[in-house]
Amino acid sequence: MLDKNMPIMDGVDVAVTFKKWESEGRFSHKALLVLVTGDEKMVDKHYDKTLFDSVMIKPIAKNNISKILIKSQLIEGRT
Repeated sequence: MLDKNMPIMDGVDVAVTFKKWESEGRFSHKALLVLVTGDEKMVDKHYDKTLFDSVMIKPIAKNNISKILIKSQLIEGRT
């Protein structure tokens, strides 16, 4: 999860760097990148589907985080 408003490098800058490193083969698997922002109006401007797999608006509900983790297969879904 990358917050849009992080100090030094914001989430978009970090995502661009990650994608560059992926294309260079620096990772053995694809990173799941989620844009997090508190400003819903900024989503259209900064949510680039080529950079991010998903977007979340703050405040983030616990079940939304679980959905992202299940989607990325980092945890198993409960039935």
